[in-house]
Amino acid sequence: MTNAIVKEALSDANIDTANMPIDRERFGVCIASLSASLNHAVTQFPTNSHSSAALCTERVYYLPCSVAFNHKLHGQTFTVLNACAAGTIAVGDAYRLVRSGAVDAMLAGAVDLNVHPYAYRFMEKLGALRYDCNDHPEEILCPYDAKRNGTALADGGAILVLETLESALARGANIYCEITGYGANCFGNHICSPDPSGVGNAKALKMALVDADISPYDVDFVNTHATSTKMGDAAEALAMKKIFYNKRIHNDKKALKALDPTAIKEEDLIGSDFKNVAITAHKGNFGHTQTSSGAIEIAYSILSMKNNTMIPIKNLENPCDESINFVMKDNKKQNIDCFVKNGVGFGSQYASVVF
Repeated sequence: MTNAIVKEALSDANIDTANMPIDRERFGVCIASLSASLNHAVTQFPTNSHSSAALCTERVYYLPCSVAFNHKLHGQTFTVLNACAAGTIAVGDAYRLVRSGAVDAMLAGAVDLNVHPYAYRFMEKLGALRYDCNDHPEEILCPYDAKRNGTALADGGAILVLETLESALARGANIYCEITGYGANCFGNHICSPDPSGVGNAKALKMALVDADISPYDVDFVNTHATSTKMGDAAEALAMKKIFYNKRIHNDKKALKALDPTAIKEEDLIGSDFKNVAITAHKGNFGHTQTSSGAIEIAYSILSMKNNTMIPIKNLENPCDESINFVMKDNKKQNIDCFVKNGVGFGSQYASVVF
């Protein structure tokens, strides 16, 4: 699956690796994954007949190396394993490398295989799966809805080509958008449960906006992690309100920079006279692909921005918070100049990227 996705990404970016338009020594690969390796370890225990090379290729850390070998890319390679925030972190970390000048281009994203007994058993033990919709599987995921009660796993992946603007313009590349900011942290609340205060997530969002030198008012929509679980969606919704529905910072970059997310009060929130940033979530459309979900949702959101269309949250009928501008029912056409991708992972890991 990984190599097929990479081929699509390179083709869409108009990069022929046999006639490489970018310096191979400065073209790296960053891929997030986890379950693919674990699944193989469970189903195929190594035997003496396995060569050392075969054993290595079966490990998740080999994914970016495999891509680099296949396309003769000699820049930095690394694997991201930060749970369900990994896909978002992979893109954010790759962006930092390109911005720093350490590389000229990166293949960045994630691939994960979760439709497997091991992955299901793991999530079942955590109480994260929903079983009361087996006769209507298309209704299982309903992010932010009052009836949400668990998630459903899926396979999938997405890979982006990140490069400097100068490089893209010089070779006439198909440019979708620009990444302008990134923030990530580990709040240390709990190894599995989300931070109910939303503070850790709010800190990552603040970091990304400050890095991009914009205010919350400049954002048209936020694509959230939203796994359709009771605790997870509630915590993420609160984080959105702390940053994007905060009247003290809504259009003030200086106030945002000085903001202490731990000191936000209830009276600071909302304000109906201010622009309400739209909140979206896409797992209802294709399931929870765990480590690759962030990368897939980034690609989804980039296309939304390109087509100036906000995709509604599938199965959202009764929002858990009426004060939030959730995108509901129908596609919403409007000019989109900026969006934020928010990623969340076990271990209180948060990541936000501004596009």
